[in-house]
Amino acid sequence: MLCFMHWQVRNLKDQHFTELYHLYNKISRKQEYVDSQMPSQMPIEQYGKMKKFKEMLERILRFLQINKGDILPALAEKIPKYERQIITLVEKPSFVGRAISTIVPVAIKTGTKDDL
Repeated sequence: MLCFMHWQVRNLKDQHFTELYHLYNKISRKQEYVDSQMPSQMPIEQYGKMKKFKEMLERILRFLQINKGDILPALAEKIPKYERQIITLVEKPSFVGRAISTIVPVAIKTGTKDDL
């Protein structure tokens, strides 16, 4: 069972890690720019969405890099959720070609250790 879960995570990583990492870097650069150049010019709500989106990407990237020895049986029920989120991010046409500032995060929990 654990080997199968590791295979599933590895497969997701092989398929989508590079694209998600690229998106994460774009968001990070955008946030750094906003923080240094125009912190008061971006609406607080929009900045909050960008920050949550970045946190979600961080969580997904950590999930994709999980070591085989760190996989617990409880992860089995969370793999499909992560897979849906990843597919939504990389394959949904509304995300392709949009400016980073207009991307709104999908409704998920972020920033907690029990999300993994």
